[in-house]
Amino acid sequence: MEFKGSSLFRYRIICSILAGTPIIISEIRSDSEYPGLADYEVKYLELIAKLMNGSIIDVNETGTRLRFTPGIITNNPTLDLIEHDCGTERGLGYFIEGILPFVMFGKNKLNINLIGVTNEMLDIGVDIIQYVQIPLIKKFGVEEIDIKILSRGNNGKVNLKATPIRKFNSDINLVDTGKIKRVRGVAYTSKINAQMGNRAAYAAKGHLHSFLPDIWINTDHHKSETALLGIVLVAETNTGALLSSEYMRGEESTIEDLETEVPEDLGTLAVYQLLDEIFYGGYVDTSNQCLVLLLMALSTSKSSLRLGRLSQSAVEVLRLIKKMFRVTFTLQDTENPGEDDIKEEEEGSEEEGDEEDYQEIELENPLVENLPRNVIATCVGIGYENMARIGF
Repeated sequence: MEFKGSSLFRYRIICSILAGTPIIISEIRSDSEYPGLADYEVKYLELIAKLMNGSIIDVNETGTRLRFTPGIITNNPTLDLIEHDCGTERGLGYFIEGILPFVMFGKNKLNINLIGVTNEMLDIGVDIIQYVQIPLIKKFGVEEIDIKILSRGNNGKVNLKATPIRKFNSDINLVDTGKIKRVRGVAYTSKINAQMGNRAAYAAKGHLHSFLPDIWINTDHHKSETALLGIVLVAETNTGALLSSEYMRGEESTIEDLETEVPEDLGTLAVYQLLDEIFYGGYVDTSNQCLVLLLMALSTSKSSLRLGRLSQSAVEVLRLIKKMFRVTFTLQDTENPGEDDIKEEEEGSEEEGDEEDYQEIELENPLVENLPRNVIATCVGIGYENMARIGF
C-alpha cells in the first residue's frame, strides 16, 4: 500500500504494524529545503526496530522514499531494560503516542526507558499521556500498563511498562459525558524558582474553585539543564470522561491581555483551555481523539464515542483506518449534553415563577443556541487479536 507525503507518519506505521501490511511512503518533503525524513522520524523508526523482530526498513539515498515491512511485535525479547534516546527535536509524547496503540499486542512484557524532552509545545506532554491516555486505554481492557516520569527537561526520562493482552473488551460505549466531579493537575518546573509553579497552580485553583470544590493541583520540581514551566489540568466526570489542557511558558497566548511568561496568566490560560474543551461536550478532548478512534477500530464489537469538535487529524485518521482496516465509522450529528442542563435549570425557574416569566427567560437565554453540536462516532471493530503470542 502506498502513501505520499509526511503527514500521519506515525499512524501509517502503526496501522501497517497492526494490519501486517507493508507500506511505501514516497515524496517525503520532496519540495522542502531539507527533503527526506527528519531526524526525529529516523529515531522513531529506530525505536520501532527495537520493539519488533523481522521488520524491514528501507530508505532511499535522499530519504524521500520509505518502504516499511512490519515484523513481529516482541517488545522485550529478554529481561533486559530497553533504553532509547529520542533526541531533542520532538517531545517524548511524539514517541510514546507512536507505540502505545500496539505494545499491548506484543509477545513479551514491555519495559522501556525513553530519554528526551518531556514537555514540548509541538507534542502532547507526558503528563497528559499519564493521566488521560493510559486510563482511556484501560477502558479497553488493558489492565497492566503504566507510565512513570523519572526526570524532566531536555534530558528527561520516562519509563513505560505494559503487559500483553489477547484482545480488547467488547461493548465500548463512551457517549455519556456526565458531570464534572473533580479537576486534577500538575504544575511542573525545572531550573527556575519552584515558586513559579506554585503561583501558576494557585491562579488556576482560584478560577476553578468558582465552579466546584474538588480541585487538586500538585507541583513537580526537577533539577535539569533546561528552564521549564508549565501546567497540566485534567477534568474527570462521574462517568469516567477525561478532558485535559496544557500550557507552557513561551507558548503563544490565545488571549490578548495574558502572557505565558507570567505564572498567574499561565494558570489562567490553562483553565480557559480546559473550560473550552468542556464547553464542546466531548467524551475526550481534541488532542486525544485519534488514539481512541484507532482503538475502537481494533475492538471486538460495536463501539461508540461522543466527540465535541472533530479535529483535522482525527478526520485523516478515520480515512486511514478505512483504507487499512476496511472499518467505516458512522458519524451522527447530535445535541450537546449541556443542553439538558440548561433545560433543567429553566424547568426549575418555571416551577418557582409563573409560565409568562419562564417564557421570557427562555427567549432571553442564548446558551442553547450557542452550544456547539456533537458527533457520535460508531463503528464495528475488526476484533484484532494478539498474533505475536500463542498462549496467555
